[in-house]
Amino acid sequence: MVSVKAFIIGATGLVGNGFYKEADKSKVFSNIFTLTRRDLLTKSYSNKTTSIIEKNSENWDSIIKDTITKEKIDIFFSGLATTKKEANGFDNQYKIDHDLNLQLAKVAKESGVGTYILISSMGANKDSSLSYLKMKGKLDDEVIDLKFPRTIIIRPGVLVGQRDKGKDKGLFNNVVLFIGEKVHGTFLNNLMYPIYDYEIGKIVVDLIEKTPIPADDEPEVTILNPTQLSEILKNIESNR
Repeated sequence: MVSVKAFIIGATGLVGNGFYKEADKSKVFSNIFTLTRRDLLTKSYSNKTTSIIEKNSENWDSIIKDTITKEKIDIFFSGLATTKKEANGFDNQYKIDHDLNLQLAKVAKESGVGTYILISSMGANKDSSLSYLKMKGKLDDEVIDLKFPRTIIIRPGVLVGQRDKGKDKGLFNNVVLFIGEKVHGTFLNNLMYPIYDYEIGKIVVDLIEKTPIPADDEPEVTILNPTQLSEILKNIESNR
């Protein structure tokens, strides 16, 4: 069996942590490196995990470059994101969701990573009239332009799961999350396409398990929207 090494940023967030836990259970992943500002939400993990904590993101470039080069990392996963409320305004959110993500993606590309995986958003479009979706769409396009051997962009619907209780996402987000949890798996599912963190983790791990190493030909780009994510998840569950 081919084994791969993964580097994760955003592992303390909902989706990043969901992917981390699924990758940690997968036999395909031989080593997992996480870079965070604080301890992982998961307190117990296997000895394949190396948790790197650095509160100052200005130092992340060199950490990522050194780790990728030394360990020969195959996969770079970004679940790095925040909310306007947490960042104290959209301008600060943009610096993390767009600027920092793009900066670290460039480091990963320059350091020789073969597969880059980005968690984006349903409706992401650089021409959107909504600032958030425009930001996400712009980042998607700029990451694709980096021409990784393989780029996988996940555009999920409403993200549901057990979040950090110490963080308030704001009234609007809290209402959306509450409704998302209630309609998940019901006939109303297609209104919001809610998806749990661990479900995204299963989907990404399944993709890597099936094709762990990208080909050496033209750059391969896969963009998965909510309907495609639902179909992949159904196939995963039906094959169990």
